[in-house]
Amino acid sequence: MMSWDLSRAANLAMTGFALLWVLSGLSAVDGTGVTGLAWASLTAVATAAWVVCMPASPSSSDVSLPDDWPRRFNRISILQGVAIVMAVAALVWTGSPGAIPPAVCSIVALHFVPLARLFRQPHFMVTAASLLGVAMAGGVGLVIAGADAALGLVGFGAGGVLWGTVVASLLASDGGRGGGIR
Repeated sequence: MMSWDLSRAANLAMTGFALLWVLSGLSAVDGTGVTGLAWASLTAVATAAWVVCMPASPSSSDVSLPDDWPRRFNRISILQGVAIVMAVAALVWTGSPGAIPPAVCSIVALHFVPLARLFRQPHFMVTAASLLGVAMAGGVGLVIAGADAALGLVGFGAGGVLWGTVVASLLASDGGRGGGIR
């Protein structure tokens, strides 16, 4: 079963990655970024607190998982990590570091496709499509306005998509009272 503990862990992980994306987006913004950093941190803390404080309860959204789900999850995660390292290395080697944020976002998006099937969470397909859209916007931003625009678009966009996924998951689980990801 996809239990509340597993659902909670997934939501906390997405909250953490959302914060990292937003912080990378902040690095593209001129100025000190203190206000943005404060808002991003506050949003992450509030989302994490919501996830942690949600009472555990049975949910109609709990799903049975395959017995080998940990092995398959690890394989997907390792493949994603290797793809990111290879993409970053290739883009640095070819003198295209500005393309790193859209490339990494595309890889992250694609990793949600097998996760949707593995965890039987069709809404992860929406997450994947949204992240691909963010990556494409970052690519357009790179061509039109440069690397900082791409970093800002992808950082803030990917962070927003991941936080949105967490909030939608929490609201969908037992009417926002807890339970597994739906």
